Amino acid sequence: MSLLSKLAPECKKFNVPLWRCPSVLFGIMGIIVIVAILASYYFARSYGFEPEIQALLALFVAAVTFVIGHLVVQSFSKVAEVSLLKSQFLNIISHQLLTPLSSMKWAINLLTADAEKTKVSDKEKKEFLYIISKTNEDMINTVNFLLDISRIDIGKIKLNFEKVDPKDLIQSIVGEKFQDAKQKGNFLKLEIGDDLPPILTDKLKIKTILVNLIDNAIKYSRPKTEIIISVKKNKDKVMFAVEDFGVGISKDQKKHIYKKFFRADNIFRYQTQGFGLGLFVAKFLVDALGGELKFKSKENKGSRFWFYLPVFKNKN
Repeated sequence: MSLLSKLAPECKKFNVPLWRCPSVLFGIMGIIVIVAILASYYFARSYGFEPEIQALLALFVAAVTFVIGHLVVQSFSKVAEVSLLKSQFLNIISHQLLTPLSSMKWAINLLTADAEKTKVSDKEKKEFLYIISKTNEDMINTVNFLLDISRIDIGKIKLNFEKVDPKDLIQSIVGEKFQDAKQKGNFLKLEIGDDLPPILTDKLKIKTILVNLIDNAIKYSRPKTEIIISVKKNKDKVMFAVEDFGVGISKDQKKHIYKKFFRADNIFRYQTQGFGLGLFVAKFLVDALGGELKFKSKENKGSRFWFYLPVFKNKN
């Protein structure tokens, strides 16, 4: 098998031409460094420089060309990585939008078809309208989620801090997600601590964080298992936690968990849909709100994510 045939799969993976493939560029830059060293040596020798000067000149040229080559290869590696992420993202977003659109089209076609031919009952009509409403809501959430990613990338996330009741907040979110968990065969268990004080936070952003964590827990939990959502006071802070008993995260991939577009290898056996952006967004927003998102996980046992937010203190 030729060298080019060995390199072709890597170039295809990154979706870049052969000459922009990192491995190919590395080899080319190596050849350029060797040529530069030999050229500088023969140049110094032809002008009668001392051997020490010849060696120093060759070393200097080698160092300069090596640094330049490293920067060039590194830059093209980043371009190749971005190209790969772009292709993956377009595939994911196309699937995420196409699925609800297909569901909406199917439900609308049934509702608008000849009643005598389809014989749709009033109960079925309500179910179809629910499907349309739910899929429309999913699409809106998807677009809003992508807008949040865009704002994060350009550094234009705005925070509106206010006094928030954590009990009302968590009950509202769990109420919204209860049906999603039920459809998957899971049960949301809510644990609320006593005497919860109000917190100082951005209500919409904290909702985004919790929704992302709960959605992940629902996606990657095994059927007929609990998902524990808790909120408790801890000194001058309030702790939020989401725990599932699902697929977990392997040790070697824990360090990548907050990276953009990252999805652990073991989750594809259970859930193929998703952007790989939920934890990236959650981590960013928790940091922006002055907290720290932590987790512990064991493969095939489950995961627990938690974070703390400061208690609201009345200045009066």
